[in-house]
Amino acid sequence: ALLAGFQNFGGVVSSQIGLYATQIAGIHTKPPCNFDNLNTLVLFCHCLLPLIAIPLTFILIPNKKMDEKILDEETAEDKEVDEEGIQLTTIKHSD
Repeated sequence: ALLAGFQNFGGVVSSQIGLYATQIAGIHTKPPCNFDNLNTLVLFCHCLLPLIAIPLTFILIPNKKMDEKILDEETAEDKEVDEEGIQLTTIKHSD
């Protein structure tokens, strides 16, 4: 279920980004059609843009197993609640 959720979310985000990218590139599919920048857009979106996922994997995904807690009880200190009832947590990193 988690993998399917991420796949659905990725599909929605990628189609929205593709819509805006075609508008920025000046590609028009209604008369008068304009596909002048299509080669550049395909090269950028299908070849160069996926390469960004490799370094982002090491930055955005925590080095924890799925059944482990991301924040240990020792590092999550000074819990407060703001005026909207949202719990605020201050994390102290040990060097």
